[in-house]
Amino acid sequence: MDVSLDTDKVIHLFEANQETLLFEFFDRLYIYSYLFEKELLNAKPSVLHRVKNAVNEGKIHVVDDAFLTNINMQTTFQQHVEHYAITNDRGQMFAIALALTMGYDVIATNDIQKYGPHHTMMQRHSVNLVPLSFYEILFFKNGFSHHDTN
Repeated sequence: MDVSLDTDKVIHLFEANQETLLFEFFDRLYIYSYLFEKELLNAKPSVLHRVKNAVNEGKIHVVDDAFLTNINMQTTFQQHVEHYAITNDRGQMFAIALALTMGYDVIATNDIQKYGPHHTMMQRHSVNLVPLSFYEILFFKNGFSHHDTN
C-alpha cells in the first residue's frame, strides 16, 4: 500500500520515535517536495535530520514538480491542489493532491476534526483515497500483527 504523507504526521511520528509504524505498515511512502523543503522546517532539528536520513536511505520518496511535469501529471496535480485549497492546510492539500494524482491508496494525516479532509473523505464514496490518522494506523498495525493467518 502506497501512502502520501502529510507534514504533521511525519513530524509527530518522528518526534515520538514511532516512524517505524510508517515503514512497517506501508510499502512506499511519498511526500511532496514543498512539504519536505518548507513545511518540515517547522520540526525540531533532530527530527528534520532523521527525516532527511529516511529520504536519503530511500524510505521516503520526495515527489517534485519536475517529476510531475516529466510524467505529464503537473496539470492534474494543480487541479487537485486548487480543489482541496479549501482545507486551509497546505500539508493536507498537497498530500491529498499528490495521492489523487499518482493513484496512491492512502493519505496519512493527523487532522480528524469535523469537516476537515479526513472527515470529508470518509463521507465521500467517490474518492478512491483512504485517509488514515495516527490512531487508525496503530489499530490496523496491532490488529493485523496479532491476527493468525493459519
